[in-house]
Amino acid sequence: MRKSLIAMALAGPLALLLVPAAGLGQPLPNPPPPKTLQIVGYGEVRATPNLATIKLEIVTDAKDSRDCAERNAAIAEKVVKALKAKLAGNGQVWTEDYTVTPQYQEYPPNYRKPRPETPPIIGYEARNIVGIRTPEVDSLGPLIDAAISAGATRFNSLDFALVNDRKARSEAVNDAALDAQAQVQALSVLGIKLKRALTVFVNVPQAPIYPYRPEPEGAMAAGAALATAANPATPIEANQAVITATVTITYEIE
Repeated sequence: MRKSLIAMALAGPLALLLVPAAGLGQPLPNPPPPKTLQIVGYGEVRATPNLATIKLEIVTDAKDSRDCAERNAAIAEKVVKALKAKLAGNGQVWTEDYTVTPQYQEYPPNYRKPRPETPPIIGYEARNIVGIRTPEVDSLGPLIDAAISAGATRFNSLDFALVNDRKARSEAVNDAALDAQAQVQALSVLGIKLKRALTVFVNVPQAPIYPYRPEPEGAMAAGAALATAANPATPIEANQAVITATVTITYEIE
Protein backbone atom coordinates (compact mmCIF):
# COMPACT_ATOMS: atom_id res chain seq x y z
CA MET A 1 0.00 0.00 0.00
CA ARG A 2 2.78 2.36 0.92
CA LYS A 3 4.54 1.57 -2.42
CA SER A 4 1.40 2.49 -4.35
CA LEU A 5 1.11 5.82 -2.55
CA ILE A 6 4.74 6.58 -3.26
CA ALA A 7 4.29 5.69 -6.94
CA MET A 8 1.27 7.98 -7.20
CA ALA A 9 3.09 10.76 -5.44
CA LEU A 10 5.97 10.49 -7.90
CA ALA A 11 3.75 10.15 -10.95
CA GLY A 12 1.71 13.24 -10.13
CA PRO A 13 4.47 15.89 -10.43
CA LEU A 14 5.95 14.08 -13.45
CA ALA A 15 2.62 14.24 -15.27
CA LEU A 16 2.35 17.93 -14.48
CA LEU A 17 5.77 18.45 -16.00
CA LEU A 18 5.01 16.46 -19.14
CA VAL A 19 1.77 18.21 -20.03
CA PRO A 20 3.27 21.67 -20.60
CA ALA A 21 6.21 20.11 -22.48
CA ALA A 22 3.82 18.67 -25.07
CA GLY A 23 2.45 22.14 -25.76
CA LEU A 24 5.91 23.54 -26.57
CA GLY A 25 6.11 21.51 -29.80
CA GLN A 26 3.20 23.36 -31.44
CA PRO A 27 4.18 26.18 -33.91
CA LEU A 28 3.42 29.69 -32.83
CA PRO A 29 0.96 31.59 -35.06
CA ASN A 30 2.64 33.91 -37.60
CA PRO A 31 2.23 37.60 -36.89
CA PRO A 32 0.14 39.44 -39.46
CA PRO A 33 2.22 41.06 -42.26
CA PRO A 34 2.72 44.81 -41.95
CA LYS A 35 0.62 47.12 -44.07
CA THR A 36 2.78 48.58 -46.81
CA LEU A 37 2.63 51.27 -49.46
CA GLN A 38 4.90 51.49 -52.51
CA ILE A 39 5.96 54.85 -53.91
CA VAL A 40 7.75 55.31 -57.25
CA GLY A 41 9.69 58.51 -57.89
CA TYR A 42 10.65 59.48 -61.45
CA GLY A 43 13.55 61.64 -62.63
CA GLU A 44 14.65 62.76 -66.08
CA VAL A 45 17.72 64.64 -67.32
CA ARG A 46 18.49 65.72 -70.89
CA ALA A 47 22.05 66.04 -72.16
CA THR A 48 23.73 66.75 -75.48
CA PRO A 49 25.49 63.67 -76.96
CA ASN A 50 29.27 63.93 -77.10
CA LEU A 51 30.15 60.99 -79.35
CA ALA A 52 29.15 60.14 -82.92
CA THR A 53 29.63 56.90 -84.87
CA ILE A 54 29.29 56.99 -88.66
CA LYS A 55 29.17 54.10 -91.13
CA LEU A 56 30.00 54.86 -94.77
CA GLU A 57 30.22 52.45 -97.67
CA ILE A 58 32.29 52.25 -100.84
CA VAL A 59 30.68 50.06 -103.52
CA THR A 60 32.30 49.17 -106.86
CA ASP A 61 31.31 46.87 -109.73
CA ALA A 62 33.43 45.22 -112.41
CA LYS A 63 33.42 42.22 -114.69
CA ASP A 64 36.56 40.79 -113.10
CA SER A 65 36.88 40.16 -109.37
CA ARG A 66 40.46 41.44 -109.20
CA ASP A 67 39.59 44.59 -111.09
CA CYS A 68 36.57 45.12 -108.81
CA ALA A 69 38.66 44.76 -105.65
CA GLU A 70 41.40 47.07 -106.95
CA ARG A 71 38.91 49.78 -107.85
CA ASN A 72 37.33 49.56 -104.42
CA ALA A 73 40.71 49.65 -102.68
CA ALA A 74 41.75 52.78 -104.58
CA ILE A 75 38.58 54.66 -103.63
CA ALA A 76 38.63 53.39 -100.04
CA GLU A 77 42.19 54.64 -99.63
CA LYS A 78 41.14 58.12 -100.76
CA VAL A 79 38.14 58.11 -98.44
CA VAL A 80 40.18 57.01 -95.41
CA LYS A 81 42.85 59.64 -96.11
CA ALA A 82 40.22 62.37 -96.43
CA LEU A 83 38.55 61.31 -93.19
CA LYS A 84 41.80 61.15 -91.22
CA ALA A 85 42.83 64.56 -92.54
CA LYS A 86 39.50 66.04 -91.49
CA LEU A 87 39.60 64.40 -88.05
CA ALA A 88 43.16 65.61 -87.42
CA GLY A 89 43.69 62.93 -84.78
CA ASN A 90 40.44 63.60 -82.96
CA GLY A 91 38.71 60.34 -83.81
CA GLN A 92 39.17 56.82 -85.17
CA VAL A 93 38.68 55.30 -88.64
CA TRP A 94 38.45 51.56 -89.20
CA THR A 95 37.19 48.92 -91.64
CA GLU A 96 33.85 47.64 -90.42
CA ASP A 97 33.34 45.04 -93.15
CA TYR A 98 34.68 44.10 -96.57
CA THR A 99 33.21 41.72 -99.15
CA VAL A 100 33.65 40.79 -102.82
CA THR A 101 30.67 38.83 -104.13
CA PRO A 102 29.76 37.52 -107.57
CA GLN A 103 26.74 38.91 -109.38
CA TYR A 104 24.65 36.28 -111.18
CA GLN A 105 22.51 36.53 -114.25
CA GLU A 106 18.89 37.21 -113.35
CA TYR A 107 16.05 35.95 -115.50
CA PRO A 108 12.68 37.66 -115.87
CA PRO A 109 9.57 35.75 -114.77
CA ASN A 110 8.42 35.34 -118.39
CA TYR A 111 11.74 33.84 -119.54
CA ARG A 112 10.74 30.72 -121.53
CA LYS A 113 14.09 29.22 -122.51
CA PRO A 114 15.70 26.51 -120.36
CA ARG A 115 17.58 28.05 -117.46
CA PRO A 116 20.96 26.72 -116.39
CA GLU A 117 21.13 24.96 -113.06
CA THR A 118 23.65 27.56 -111.85
CA PRO A 119 23.15 31.08 -113.28
CA PRO A 120 26.27 32.45 -114.98
CA ILE A 121 28.38 35.09 -113.23
CA ILE A 122 28.10 38.43 -114.99
CA GLY A 123 30.32 40.49 -112.71
CA TYR A 124 31.46 41.21 -109.18
CA GLU A 125 30.59 43.70 -106.49
CA ALA A 126 32.98 44.89 -103.75
CA ARG A 127 31.71 46.58 -100.58
CA ASN A 128 33.94 48.27 -98.04
CA ILE A 129 32.18 49.64 -94.95
CA VAL A 130 34.22 52.28 -93.15
CA GLY A 131 33.47 53.20 -89.55
CA ILE A 132 34.26 56.58 -87.99
CA ARG A 133 33.98 57.53 -84.33
CA THR A 134 34.60 61.08 -83.11
CA PRO A 135 33.67 63.38 -80.23
CA GLU A 136 33.44 66.30 -82.67
CA VAL A 137 29.67 66.09 -83.01
CA ASP A 138 29.51 69.67 -84.31
CA SER A 139 31.77 68.90 -87.29
CA LEU A 140 30.00 65.88 -88.76
CA GLY A 141 28.64 67.67 -91.83
CA PRO A 142 32.07 68.60 -93.23
CA LEU A 143 33.35 65.13 -92.30
CA ILE A 144 30.63 63.42 -94.32
CA ASP A 145 31.11 65.85 -97.22
CA ALA A 146 34.83 65.02 -97.31
CA ALA A 147 34.03 61.30 -97.54
CA ILE A 148 31.52 61.90 -100.35
CA SER A 149 33.98 64.02 -102.30
CA ALA A 150 36.62 61.28 -101.94
CA GLY A 151 34.29 58.66 -103.43
CA ALA A 152 32.09 57.18 -100.68
CA THR A 153 28.90 55.95 -102.31
CA ARG A 154 26.55 55.21 -99.42
CA PHE A 155 25.83 56.72 -96.04
CA ASN A 156 24.69 53.77 -93.90
CA SER A 157 24.17 55.17 -90.42
CA LEU A 158 24.96 57.85 -87.87
CA ASP A 159 24.47 57.22 -84.15
CA PHE A 160 24.87 59.64 -81.25
CA ALA A 161 25.80 58.56 -77.74
CA LEU A 162 26.57 60.11 -74.38
CA VAL A 163 29.96 59.17 -72.92
CA ASN A 164 30.77 59.51 -69.20
CA ASP A 165 27.14 60.03 -68.25
CA ARG A 166 27.78 59.52 -64.51
CA LYS A 167 26.86 63.12 -63.65
CA ALA A 168 23.64 63.00 -65.67
CA ARG A 169 22.66 59.64 -64.13
CA SER A 170 23.28 60.96 -60.61
CA GLU A 171 21.13 64.00 -61.35
CA ALA A 172 18.34 61.76 -62.64
CA VAL A 173 18.45 59.62 -59.46
CA ASN A 174 18.40 62.76 -57.31
CA ASP A 175 15.35 64.06 -59.17
CA ALA A 176 13.62 60.69 -58.72
CA ALA A 177 14.34 60.70 -54.98
CA LEU A 178 12.95 64.25 -54.65
CA ASP A 179 9.84 63.18 -56.55
CA ALA A 180 9.33 60.25 -54.15
CA GLN A 181 9.83 62.56 -51.16
CA ALA A 182 7.23 64.98 -52.53
CA GLN A 183 4.74 62.11 -52.80
CA VAL A 184 5.39 61.14 -49.17
CA GLN A 185 4.70 64.70 -48.06
CA ALA A 186 1.51 64.76 -50.11
CA LEU A 187 0.31 61.56 -48.42
CA SER A 188 0.92 63.03 -44.96
CA VAL A 189 -1.55 65.80 -45.79
CA LEU A 190 -4.13 63.08 -46.38
CA GLY A 191 -3.43 61.63 -42.94
CA ILE A 192 -1.44 58.62 -44.13
CA LYS A 193 1.51 58.07 -41.78
CA LEU A 194 4.52 56.07 -42.90
CA LYS A 195 6.69 54.40 -40.26
CA ARG A 196 9.84 53.31 -42.06
CA ALA A 197 11.23 52.31 -45.45
CA LEU A 198 11.35 48.54 -45.86
CA THR A 199 12.99 48.38 -49.31
CA VAL A 200 14.55 50.86 -51.73
CA PHE A 201 15.19 50.03 -55.38
CA VAL A 202 16.97 52.38 -57.83
CA ASN A 203 16.82 51.81 -61.59
CA VAL A 204 18.73 53.87 -64.16
CA PRO A 205 18.41 52.39 -67.67
CA GLN A 206 21.22 52.86 -70.14
CA ALA A 207 20.82 56.10 -72.07
CA PRO A 208 19.48 55.22 -75.54
CA ILE A 209 21.42 55.99 -78.71
CA TYR A 210 19.59 58.33 -81.05
CA PRO A 211 20.19 57.40 -84.69
CA TYR A 212 20.29 59.93 -87.47
CA ARG A 213 18.24 58.50 -90.33
CA PRO A 214 20.32 58.24 -93.51
CA GLU A 215 19.02 59.40 -96.86
CA PRO A 216 17.47 56.85 -99.23
CA GLU A 217 19.87 54.87 -101.38
CA GLY A 218 21.09 56.94 -104.31
CA ALA A 219 20.37 60.26 -102.62
CA MET A 220 23.96 60.46 -101.38
CA ALA A 221 25.33 60.88 -104.89
CA ALA A 222 22.73 63.53 -105.67
CA GLY A 223 23.63 65.34 -102.48
CA ALA A 224 27.30 65.22 -103.43
CA ALA A 225 26.58 66.88 -106.77
CA LEU A 226 24.57 69.60 -105.07
CA ALA A 227 27.29 70.16 -102.47
CA THR A 228 29.91 70.48 -105.20
CA ALA A 229 27.82 73.06 -107.02
CA ALA A 230 26.83 75.29 -104.11
CA ASN A 231 29.57 74.37 -101.57
CA PRO A 232 27.23 74.05 -98.59
CA ALA A 233 28.09 71.82 -95.61
CA THR A 234 25.70 68.98 -94.88
CA PRO A 235 23.67 70.06 -91.82
CA ILE A 236 23.76 67.46 -89.03
CA GLU A 237 22.03 68.20 -85.72
CA ALA A 238 22.33 65.81 -82.79
CA ASN A 239 19.23 64.96 -80.81
CA GLN A 240 19.40 65.15 -77.03
CA ALA A 241 19.99 62.04 -74.95
CA VAL A 242 17.39 61.43 -72.23
CA ILE A 243 18.57 59.77 -69.00
CA THR A 244 15.76 58.50 -66.79
CA ALA A 245 15.74 57.06 -63.28
CA THR A 246 13.17 55.56 -60.93
CA VAL A 247 13.38 55.20 -57.15
CA THR A 248 10.91 52.62 -55.79
CA ILE A 249 10.41 52.70 -52.00
CA THR A 250 8.20 50.34 -49.98
CA TYR A 251 7.04 51.92 -46.70
CA GLU A 252 5.39 50.38 -43.67
CA ILE A 253 2.15 52.16 -42.79
CA GLU A 254 1.22 52.91 -39.18
